[in-house]
Amino acid sequence: MKMKSVLLLAIIVMFIALEQSVAQTPFDQRLIKDYLGTIPHSNMFNGKDMKYQLAHKRYDGKMYYYNLILSSNGSKDVIIPLLVRNLLNSAYFEFTFNNQPKIVLMGIYSKTRKWLRIKGNVSEKCKIKGEEWARIDGLEDYSELVLSILKEMDANVDISCIISEKH
Repeated sequence: MKMKSVLLLAIIVMFIALEQSVAQTPFDQRLIKDYLGTIPHSNMFNGKDMKYQLAHKRYDGKMYYYNLILSSNGSKDVIIPLLVRNLLNSAYFEFTFNNQPKIVLMGIYSKTRKWLRIKGNVSEKCKIKGEEWARIDGLEDYSELVLSILKEMDANVDISCIISEKH
């Protein structure tokens, strides 16, 4: 009887482990793709449409590295490095600006509860008045997650100010 219980327990544990590894795979596959899109009437580009590209650079076994490329008609491209740590139940996003370690935008995405929260460590003069970093719920799709991150950045931070700041 004990042998049957041990065998049953082992099968249950293997099933749970297999389910977790299969559940993780689709999110991993989405992290190695590039994403393109447009945000209309962007604050970052004085009301002009902002085009974005999230360009995957590499994966080192722990973190995914990207360049976020922002542009608008007639403006110079803005390139912002991004790293993503893909954890079991969440993903951590970190944007850095011009190798300025004191200026960072960070985000956490809960894979199980499907919500996103972004926060920024930027100077007062580079914050948009009424700065309010909202929690965004119901994010099922990774491209929707990327768009939500960019909309929060656009609503709360003056990127051109950050890029021009000297530290």
